[in-house]
Amino acid sequence: MIISASVAITVILIFCLQAIIFAILLILKKPRTQANILLCIVLCFFALAAFNLALFYLVVLLDHVNWIPYLQLELLYGLGPSLYLYTKCVADPDYKIRKWRYLHF
Repeated sequence: MIISASVAITVILIFCLQAIIFAILLILKKPRTQANILLCIVLCFFALAAFNLALFYLVVLLDHVNWIPYLQLELLYGLGPSLYLYTKCVADPDYKIRKWRYLHF
């Protein structure tokens, strides 16, 4: 089964929109815990990576690759540290991120 490129781009963009809306709802939820903030960061990294993929395929579909030779950005590098810090916060509710933990990013 072959899916049209425009349909695939639309599905990816809908996923991005849903992830951003869910991240905003997590930030607005009271009480604002550190685990919710880190989960919001994880969702934003997923949404940005998917949006980058959809944007790249849209540029390829419109045949404008000569104008933008390198559009693929590596946004997944922040996903590992944010998942690590999120699982630390969920496993230990008293865990607080110290300044030296930001070196993971």
